[in-house]
Amino acid sequence: MRAREALLILHSAFCVHLVPGYKPHSLTTNKSHSVRVMTSTKRRTAARQNIKRAVAAAKRKRTVAHLPKSTRRALGKQGAKAARSKRRHS
Repeated sequence: MRAREALLILHSAFCVHLVPGYKPHSLTTNKSHSVRVMTSTKRRTAARQNIKRAVAAAKRKRTVAHLPKSTRRALGKQGAKAARSKRRHS
């Protein structure tokens, strides 16, 4: 359960809608259109490793438990929303 909560924290930290003016690294814009560029294998591997480390740290430090009640509730709602969406689209 804590690992899932840690992933939710990571997800919310990198959400496009939470960071004003943020553009995903995999998008390069041209004046006429946007093009998706594949991320390198090395970067994907590094990202997976970073997530594993963050999950381990969150378990160790109990990050979620120390968050304000409203934030914990919001994370739970976001997770429930993602689960609903996943069930709907599978």
